Amino acid sequence: MKKVKIIIPLIIIIIVAGSCNVENNNKDKNTQDKEDKALIKKAYYDNGNLKSEITFKNKRKNGPAKRYYVTGELHTVMNYVNNMKEGEAVWYYKSGKPYRITQYKNNKIEGVRKLFYEDGTLMAEIPYKNNEPQIGLKEYNKNVKLLTNYPHIVFNTNDLIREQNLYIITCQLSNHSKKVKFYQELKGTDGKERLFEIPVKNGIGKLEFHIPSRVKDTKTITIYAQMKTSMGNPYIIKDSYTFSFDTY
Repeated sequence: MKKVKIIIPLIIIIIVAGSCNVENNNKDKNTQDKEDKALIKKAYYDNGNLKSEITFKNKRKNGPAKRYYVTGELHTVMNYVNNMKEGEAVWYYKSGKPYRITQYKNNKIEGVRKLFYEDGTLMAEIPYKNNEPQIGLKEYNKNVKLLTNYPHIVFNTNDLIREQNLYIITCQLSNHSKKVKFYQELKGTDGKERLFEIPVKNGIGKLEFHIPSRVKDTKTITIYAQMKTSMGNPYIIKDSYTFSFDTY
């Protein structure tokens, strides 16, 4: 009988412990299920129309995020992966036709962004790399004719080598636009080609080269200009200028 008394409490302890483990496992499973389950968060305009709906998972934006016009039409569809824009994003006219289509990679624009007229015809193609606009913009009129009337870079020089050992190069756009940024392509400390912004005043960029005595050489500089077209798109121009000097 003594043996029976000892065994019964042990059995009870084992059963209770087992039930606790099952309960804890169920709690962990429920918590994991809640974390894995997608949640759609909605917002509304004052008039009661849906303003936005964003998909969350693991407390982060994961999946489609939609925004609507105040009148109820779909405005934007964007996809997220862990709070980062990823894949195709589309902006819409109220008619339901796409206005802009942009590709994202790791939260940055990557690839060709496309713009459309409201009738669906192509308006522009803008190449991007690492979130920066690149050379190769294409714009079209409503008759789908490619536009080609863009400005180019104009270089002017001031040779002061004999007086001050100084050679000055200025650059500006051929349309004399003051809304422009100029960059010089140079090697960075890591040896890679990088763009360094040139000071601009009234649309004119200025570079000064100090030329030492007893030197004969030829140099080529590469300049980029960035402006916005009449359609509001970024347009990149690249040009080079070569100059020679002899201070013997």
